Amino acid sequence: MIDDDALTSIAATVLISKAEGWKDTLYEHPSGHPCIGYGFRLDQPHALSSAVGTIWLTQTLQRMFGEIAKSITYWNELPLGARAVLMDMAYQMGLSGLLRFKKMLKALKERNYETAAVELMDSDYAKQTPSRAQRNAKILRLIAQSAFFRSPCDPLADDQDPVNEKNASRDQETPQ
Repeated sequence: MIDDDALTSIAATVLISKAEGWKDTLYEHPSGHPCIGYGFRLDQPHALSSAVGTIWLTQTLQRMFGEIAKSITYWNELPLGARAVLMDMAYQMGLSGLLRFKKMLKALKERNYETAAVELMDSDYAKQTPSRAQRNAKILRLIAQSAFFRSPCDPLADDQDPVNEKNASRDQETPQ
């Protein structure tokens, strides 16, 4: 059974959402305060909880995922780390900003992760947000150095996977 506090919260949610209405962009409330959503004031401390922020970020990334996959035809062939780097960059500078990294994207298409990292660092992006760019370049370099970070659909993964190499040599040594 639902307690009185829960019922009060549900009733208040209905009343407030109808009175405030939903606005998915920043607006000025009649009281003069900057607001978004159901009248959430943005000029107060703790205006947005990290839990709500995480939900908002997750939904934004889900929407972006489809847009990026349409624009980068080899998206599904990229290792998870490379896709995460591209999502991070698109989140920061928008899809159109990401698509301006033509040399980096060409290198990724060719699975040349070291060159992709170099191209990423040779940009205004790297100068404006050096820590973020260095982290993303490091991820691409780790992919270049280790089959562990490659997608299972990457044909290089089996050739460079130390586990598979050990299994292959063990299988060859096993007497028939």
